[in-house]
Amino acid sequence: MASLGCQACPGNAYTDGPGKTSLQDCQCPAGFAWNLTDCVACPPGSVRNNVAMHSPCDPCLTSQYQDNHAQLECKACGANEWSEAPFSSLDSCRCDAGFGLRDGQCLACLYAHYSAGGSYGNIRPQCTPCPLHKNTSSTGSDLVSACLCVPGHGTPSDAPALLACSPCTTGYYAGGGSNQPCYPCGFGSVSEPQDAATHFDNCQCNYRIGLYEA
Repeated sequence: MASLGCQACPGNAYTDGPGKTSLQDCQCPAGFAWNLTDCVACPPGSVRNNVAMHSPCDPCLTSQYQDNHAQLECKACGANEWSEAPFSSLDSCRCDAGFGLRDGQCLACLYAHYSAGGSYGNIRPQCTPCPLHKNTSSTGSDLVSACLCVPGHGTPSDAPALLACSPCTTGYYAGGGSNQPCYPCGFGSVSEPQDAATHFDNCQCNYRIGLYEA
């Protein structure tokens, strides 16, 4: 008796109908990819949502992950999070720069706080407070250099960003918003208030040593 001599497609592969005559007609199901001998499940961190025989598994994109085998779509990280390879677990997701863990999710850093975002070993850090007497001009700051002296305070112009600002002493003032030394009022001047003056209008001649404003 005659026989058609049909041959089986490799492991996990199939055809989409009768009359197929070539190995190229075999297809890997979605979630599987061809590895030269048979169709194998896409590993965690990758997906495949088509059935073309020789198309590979696609890695998840930034802000996505997949922790299971043989999947068609990646899962989304939480809001304000990004991910990096191998994208194979929820731990691949981490807070964006300028965001930190608060109330169980990554939220924009508040004023006077900053965060470089998550990193390996600390994927969802809390935002870090600015050094003493410093504030930020907006929420969502990502670097300590965004922390600037508050009004009435100054710091040496070459000071490291982590150095706190100090109150201006009498005879000096600062409007804030920069990491610069306090400005001098001028010869023989004092300030009122004596500490942490914020404006040149706080400067006055020192009447105690006989000076007056001409």
